[in-house]
Amino acid sequence: ENKAYQKRLQILKEYNPDIRGKGSNGFYGYIVFGFSNLDIVILETMYAGHATYVFSTENFETNIIKDKQTVLNSKLHEERFFHHDNWELKLKKFMDKKIKKN
Repeated sequence: ENKAYQKRLQILKEYNPDIRGKGSNGFYGYIVFGFSNLDIVILETMYAGHATYVFSTENFETNIIKDKQTVLNSKLHEERFFHHDNWELKLKKFMDKKIKKN
């Protein structure tokens, strides 16, 4: 579990985030990786079996303090990648598309 978490963090760091922090309340245990140049913030958790959440940089601070059910029900996130569902491939595809777009 720890190895998988470390690998996910390493992959996210390869994209050179310029914003870093911690999630709070509803996203307790999540680490924030922000990419101003791509207009996104990614939240990654240390807990296996969860998901990685992608938010727009607009109002992300307000959105990440809400509980996950509110985020999901109100569709406040841009994308969500489950850890067990080809996470690495899907995340890299998403990031590469964002980079090409900018």
